[in-house]
Amino acid sequence: MTLALVAATSILVVVVTAVMYHSFKGKAETHSALPAPPSAPPGTDIRVGFTAPSFLDVTGTMWLGDRYFVGGEVFSRTDNQIRRTFDQSLYQTGRLGNFSYAIPLRPGVYELHPHFA
Repeated sequence: MTLALVAATSILVVVVTAVMYHSFKGKAETHSALPAPPSAPPGTDIRVGFTAPSFLDVTGTMWLGDRYFVGGEVFSRTDNQIRRTFDQSLYQTGRLGNFSYAIPLRPGVYELHPHFA
């Protein structure tokens, strides 16, 4: 099962956190003989537009670099001040253009917490 976030022709700065909210009680479905990609663990934090493998913010949260996307272009805006945040660098990278995300998750109900600036 994948969770897809799709945006077209927009400029976004997004930090995505997938948090497992409630586990799925039904049977798992199989759709092909191909092995499924590894699931992103619940509580996965992805820093969109960040090209390094990981990032540790000022609160001690580990963010994965940008992954699970197709299309778009990465941008960095380090010259802009982002108010009311403890860690401005989280909001200074992003992806723009036509792009989508397909985050591999186990079957279940999830909350998605996008952060925009």
